Amino acid sequence: MLGGMKVKTSITMSSDLLCRLDEEVGPEGSRSALIEALVRRHLNETERARNFDREVALLNAIVDGDDPPDVLDYTIDPDTLGDEFEFAG
Repeated sequence: MLGGMKVKTSITMSSDLLCRLDEEVGPEGSRSALIEALVRRHLNETERARNFDREVALLNAIVDGDDPPDVLDYTIDPDTLGDEFEFAG
């Protein structure tokens, strides 16, 4: 599922974790928003780690190969890594 459509779900967690979650969001905060942000961050980090491992394997193949292909064929667009950054100008 992609996009911004929200789907109501139910999760089970330990009471101590729920208390910590409530402390984090405060009386006016949203448990759902915090959980969604944390899950999204985790998934982005996992994808970034997979992309990094793939990039290293491809670069090793380039270095070890008899006829190395164009390195630009094996680069990952920085926008897909999920980090915010600025180029010094």
